[in-house]
Amino acid sequence: MRDQNSYNEVLPSTESSATRESRVESVDSTLEALVFNKHESLPQLPLRTPLPESPSRELTSHRTVPVHTLVQSETGISIHGPASAFFEPLSMRSLPSGISVPTDSPVSIRNQQQTDDEIRRELFAYSALEFQKEYTYMSERMLDLDGVDWETADHLFQLHWNLHHLGFLITYRPAIMHSLATGGPHCNKLLLNAIYYTAALQSSRPNMRDDPAHPQYFGTKFFHRFQSLLASELQRSSTASIAALVLMGSSCVSNGRQTIGWLYAGLSYQMIVDLGLHVDPDKVQMSSLVPSKPPIPMTAVDIEIQRRYIWGAYLNDRFQSLYFGRPPSLRMIEGVEASQTVLDDYEELELWKPYIDPTGADPPVNFTPQPARAVSTRAALVRLAEITDQIIESFYTPKSGRMSTEEAHCGVQRLQHQLDLWAETLPVHLRYEPGDLPVPPAIRFNLHTTFSLLHILLHRPFLRDGHLEALGADEPTRHDICASAALRIYNLARIYRDTFTLRRATYLFSYAVFSAATVLPMHASPSADPTQRKEMVVFFWNALKELQNGANFGLRKTVRIIGGMFERAGIDLNALPLTDKRPNYHQSYDDEGLRAGSNSSANIDAQNLHVQPASGLDTLTGESFKDFYNDLSFENIDWPAFVDVDANHDNDELLYGLFRAGDGSIDAPLGLPS
Repeated sequence: MRDQNSYNEVLPSTESSATRESRVESVDSTLEALVFNKHESLPQLPLRTPLPESPSRELTSHRTVPVHTLVQSETGISIHGPASAFFEPLSMRSLPSGISVPTDSPVSIRNQQQTDDEIRRELFAYSALEFQKEYTYMSERMLDLDGVDWETADHLFQLHWNLHHLGFLITYRPAIMHSLATGGPHCNKLLLNAIYYTAALQSSRPNMRDDPAHPQYFGTKFFHRFQSLLASELQRSSTASIAALVLMGSSCVSNGRQTIGWLYAGLSYQMIVDLGLHVDPDKVQMSSLVPSKPPIPMTAVDIEIQRRYIWGAYLNDRFQSLYFGRPPSLRMIEGVEASQTVLDDYEELELWKPYIDPTGADPPVNFTPQPARAVSTRAALVRLAEITDQIIESFYTPKSGRMSTEEAHCGVQRLQHQLDLWAETLPVHLRYEPGDLPVPPAIRFNLHTTFSLLHILLHRPFLRDGHLEALGADEPTRHDICASAALRIYNLARIYRDTFTLRRATYLFSYAVFSAATVLPMHASPSADPTQRKEMVVFFWNALKELQNGANFGLRKTVRIIGGMFERAGIDLNALPLTDKRPNYHQSYDDEGLRAGSNSSANIDAQNLHVQPASGLDTLTGESFKDFYNDLSFENIDWPAFVDVDANHDNDELLYGLFRAGDGSIDAPLGLPS
């Protein structure tokens, strides 16, 4: 639900007054037509016509070979290739009315630009109207909340829309809330309980936890309710179930239920392929097993849901694969993939501020409301996910061991260039460096921590103890790039924690913090100030502890791994400084090596990090430090009750992700070389 106070703020805009006035008049007229004509259904557009391709993709000069086909049956649409028994020979097909063969003509693309604009206006008006209706839905008790009381449901909805939803845009708010009120197709009880569970993990209320020892907790109830609903929803694929499975896959992994989270996410990818959401319907043929049945039209909402859900799932798959150290599961078909362009940009300029629980469970946050920039943030994150995919494929699969030194060097240069290009072309409103004011919304931190994380992933394999150490060249430069990336993550994480706390940080953010912590003991700069190094150690200990005490319980065992790495690197945990001193973020620091990659110096000057008084959270003294360390030793924790690991597994340093200790004591992740 929108904070009503936010509508009184003035939105900064780069639009001219005439353009903005024209847009407002267009929205007002559309809203007026919708309201006075009493349109209570989703906006219906004519059958979809070809839209311009995403800016990140270039049209090729050759026509796509029609290998795959969308097949309509009694139960809906599914996709099949030429080996399928459902594949109809091209000579027997007739295209449904309104479905056109893809064309390479620039004229046809220009002619469709107005249609694109019409869809944007339609969806923008639809979102604005549905957001206004949400209050009525809740106040008049029009929603079937699956037995959850109204106050609790409202609390969980606001948490979800405020943070988790904006990260990948894997849910489409107006369609979900409309369907929840009207019994429409875009929300089922599986998705409702997935939203509940995801938000419950981010709630500060004690009774919201997912704890097997306390079945009365809301989080535990939502988890079991989801499980009870799943069997019936698996009988057919639907976009609502896809969103539900992606949400639960992400949340279960971060909460320590790794195996079941991985499997839930995998089910969502299979549903995506079953429905053909990963292909653009304008780029493939279409046939029907029911000739008498008219074609199923794609509404504006259908188009928007396809684009949001497929690329939201793509983001989840790529970044979750990093955590597990496994190859990605969801593969796109090159040349016919769905467009990345989000047409409903209502959430781009919507004012955002952190959600504060009105019951007082959350501490106050000093944050100036700003435009969320959710649409452009997602687009930039998709590009980073594509680079992630290439890094994994190039340097984290068995074939990487067959590369020559020259091939490895060329591959690193190519991917470093892509990272540099990403930074250079990032829209100005998304750029941020530690020390800049104002601090951006929480979701935008994922862009910058992930950007730095990918530098570590790209260069670390060639350093000492890396699995491609034998191919390493120019090690000092690679070493400095990794150290600079870790330092930047450190500074970003401190600002994030000071502004928002780490209670609701995403697992992607948590993974970046974890990865930076692995660089510290193994590859810290030899010239670094020992005091500065110890301060960073204390911060990472506290940060990982706070992360796992929030929505990322799955980090508990990972924290112990970091402790083992610190000790093997000769860092005496019992001799850590008593406080975690905070740097002055308004002091600039040298991260040119991170910006320019291997072409510039990346030397880190530890003296650039000035300090300020510490907070109570960062104090580790005497018995409190001893208790803290013992807590991380897990001597009294019943692991099988919390985490999906084998109770008889005798390797206490199981490490998910791409980082392993150099002494061979940690098992290699599945799918990746030791």
